This record gives sequence, C-alpha cells and structure tokens, in this order.
Amino acid sequence: MVTAETVRPSGTARTAPVAPRRPAAAVTVPVSPECRVDVDAVESRLWWLLVARLPAELAGSLRPDVVVAAVRRATDLALRDLHGLVARDPAAISAAYALTSYVCFRAVASHRLAHELHRLADREPASAELLRGAARGLAERTKVETGVEIHPAARIGARFVLDHGVGTVIGETAVVGEDCYVLQGVVLGSVGIADNPTGPRHPTVGDRVEIGSFVRVLGPVTVGSDCVLDPHTVVTTDVPAGSRVRLVTQHQVTSGTEATWVAGVRLCRGRVTVWGSDLAGVTPQLLEPDGTVVELRVAVRSEERLEAELPSHLGAVAGDLLLVEEGERCRRARVRLTHQWAERQHRSCATCPRREDVR
Repeated sequence: MVTAETVRPSGTARTAPVAPRRPAAAVTVPVSPECRVDVDAVESRLWWLLVARLPAELAGSLRPDVVVAAVRRATDLALRDLHGLVARDPAAISAAYALTSYVCFRAVASHRLAHELHRLADREPASAELLRGAARGLAERTKVETGVEIHPAARIGARFVLDHGVGTVIGETAVVGEDCYVLQGVVLGSVGIADNPTGPRHPTVGDRVEIGSFVRVLGPVTVGSDCVLDPHTVVTTDVPAGSRVRLVTQHQVTSGTEATWVAGVRLCRGRVTVWGSDLAGVTPQLLEPDGTVVELRVAVRSEERLEAELPSHLGAVAGDLLLVEEGERCRRARVRLTHQWAERQHRSCATCPRREDVR
C-alpha cells in the first residue's frame, strides 16, 4: 500500500505519496565517491513528478502497486543516466549537484517517467487513453520547462546523457542505444514536414554515439555504434559503425523550374485522384499499416492530374499514399484510403476539382 509522508525533492518539502524505501546498500552506485547518490533522492523527485502531473482521475484508476512499479523502473534508468552525466561531463562536479541543478537531466528523467506511463498503457487497457494522454502531457510540460521535446514513445537506452539540451527534439519512433551523448539543438526527426507515413519514420542510433550540437538526423536511417556526428551535420542516409561525419561545405540548391506540388487528393470508384503540378514523373505507392509498400497501377497520368487504381483487398484498412520520384519520396499525401470513404465521396463526384479550379 502506498503511504503518504513528507518528502523533500531538491530540498523543498512537499507532501506526496512515496514508494517504500529500499536498503541503502542496494540503491547506491559504487563507482566513485563523487558518483554515489541515494536512489531515494531521485525516486522522490520522480515520484513527485508522477503525482503532481498525473490527472486525479488517472491516479485513482490505477492500483498503487502498478504505479510504484512504473516509478521504480523509471528511477532505475534515471539513476544510470545521472551516473553517466557525472562520469562524462566535467562540469557536473557531483551527483547531488547535477540532480538539483541540471535542467537537461530533469528532461531525461521526465522522459523516463513519461515512457513508463506510455508503456503501461499497453498493459492497462482500461486506462490506456488516460495513460497515453498523461504521458504526452508530461512530455509537453517538460518541453516548456526545459526546451527539450522527447516523445513518450521514443526508446532510449541506459546512461543517456543530454548536455545543454535546449532545442533538442526526439521523435516518436526514434530508437537510441546505450551510452549515447547528445548536445543541444539536435533533431532526430522525419524527412517530411507534413503528411509523413504512420510507420517507422525516425532514426535508429546505435550504442556509444556522440551527436554534436544542431545535428539533424532525418528519416528511418540507421547510425551505427561508436559514430561521431560533428556539429551542424545533416544525416539522411545510413552511417556505418565507427564513422565520423563532418560538415565540409554547405550548399543550398534549387533544382528544376517547378517542384512537385499536391493540391488535393480524392477517392472515387476504387481510384485515387491527385491534383497538382509536375506529377508526370512520379509513381504512386500505397504504404499499408503493416509496412508493406504496394505500387499502384496508373490509369491517367499528366503534369496536373494523376489517377491510380486501389488494391481490391484494401477494405476498411487505412493506408498512406506516397508519391515517389527517382526512388526518393518527394511528396506524401497522407489520406485514409478506404472503400467506405470512397463510397461517401462518390456522392460529390460532380464537384471534383478541375485544374482550372486549382491555382
């Protein structure tokens, strides 16, 4: 049973439920004197975050032992992160100093808690929506407080160090290995700006990777273990393990007289129609929820209009329409491609836009 007593995270007295204390011998990191820290100090801080940020109806809907287990898992990872920060950052003079003053560590610890809540949603279906909302809410509040945005679903390995951290963004499907060190302004994001596919779209980073400030790693690429990405580099392809990526020169290039542009997408009679410009050279593909990519047969093709037939097995399953040019996804028109929706849209076929209506 969870009991209430006074805890003092960061020296401030607050009344909040706390988990039962564990023996001190089992909750210290015996690496060096300056790295030793009682886990209860970290756990009290994380427990306060959990109690203060969860909606009241969510806290009342979960068994105390379930909440204690989630905080315990988050605490164990946060303690390893704290040790990694003190061991690798010479400015972090002690664990207690980093615990009470490092905003970047607060961002990582908050993510550990948010991630556990997000995972808990799969095991507690009755409270799944509330748990995911609480996890996202905690991540959003942490973004405002620290300038760091990490999606609750992002998977980050042990001893993760985020130094400075302001402006760093880690996307939903990103995977980060163990012992990684990341500076400020780093983006582990997707290639597209809008209408990205629903499947894996963020990077996978191996173990012991160092990422410099303002690095952008975009798309479902893999950065191998023991890599170093120098500041301001942009990575959009796989990087072999043990590599170093440096920015030698930088150019901004505009190619062609007119970029591919999508003005609208409509479904009708088992076909998908795309209006826009420079569509003659693109190939339509369907990305299904299981990750399967199916190339669609083109019925009508011109610079301004593209019609393709949908697979007969689509049924009520949603998918993403991809327009691909020379092997690169130049435009993603994200639309729920279902025959049911097509039947509803068929009623308005008379109002389908023509090129002269799209300027």
